[in-house]
Amino acid sequence: HVRITNEYNKFVDINHLYAKVGVLYNGSMNGHFTLNRSEYTYLHISNGYMHSHVHSIPTRDFTQFQTPCTGTGPIRDTMSNLSSEFDSDIWRLFCLELSKYVEVESIAGTPYHRLESIGTSTRTVEDGVFTVVNQLNYYGDGTKDLIKDFVSYFIKQGKLKFNYANGSYSIGMSFTEYMLVISNEFIDWYNKRFNNKEVTYSFDNLKRNNVLNECIIANNNIYYENTRCRVNSYAAYNGKRMCTFKGADVLINIVDLNEVKEDNKSVILNTNIALYILSRILRVINYRYGKAEQRDQEGNRISEKVRYF
Repeated sequence: HVRITNEYNKFVDINHLYAKVGVLYNGSMNGHFTLNRSEYTYLHISNGYMHSHVHSIPTRDFTQFQTPCTGTGPIRDTMSNLSSEFDSDIWRLFCLELSKYVEVESIAGTPYHRLESIGTSTRTVEDGVFTVVNQLNYYGDGTKDLIKDFVSYFIKQGKLKFNYANGSYSIGMSFTEYMLVISNEFIDWYNKRFNNKEVTYSFDNLKRNNVLNECIIANNNIYYENTRCRVNSYAAYNGKRMCTFKGADVLINIVDLNEVKEDNKSVILNTNIALYILSRILRVINYRYGKAEQRDQEGNRISEKVRYF
């Protein structure tokens, strides 16, 4: 088990990472050490992430260990010394440096994969980051009014959780939790209005106009529909031999593949729409909180209305 951490305290946990080190008969090191891994999550294998300093996963032949980039770190000098001659103390130093090396993603060293970008290169997974969205894109005629009506309903349901820090309110839910709450509320609200003939947009029309998106939700991640066709292809990797260790074959295992499967699909609100709604709500909350109350000459509070859109 290895926790890989970078300078910004971002980290990712990986399991069953193997290092192969060649040793000559005289006890000196033979070439560069290589890495391989037998256990993956769907997110990692679908993005080619074995380790931050390894270029790719050898899916055509999992037995092929990969040479990582060591940059200009001290482990290079240690390997150079071991390549010249045997020294038990230097070997112990190498083992220590190797254990430290696999725990670090050095941004300054320009890794092949940055932790923050896992999932963004192929868009197999939603970034899961709250961002401020001040502009609502076009999703078809009349959609903006539909969303505007929904916001009033959504606020009254009281389903959002907030926290207060550094002088302002922010959302007190994970990204996936927020997306599930607002999506379920939107679908319930839409179904009621559609059944009462208060709206004429069909469910399929909302999907065609990208108001609603199909996805798979697993392990607190959101995987979009356009990648589901690739899920089955990864199932063929399970059980492939990676290496033989202590007399036993080590096999590839994608641990969460059964959770990320096609019959687990969900429908969620477009992320841009959801973040736009949240940005407007937080703007209003933070505008009103802490603002001095206006009073008339008799000391009575003056009522003030705030428009949400």
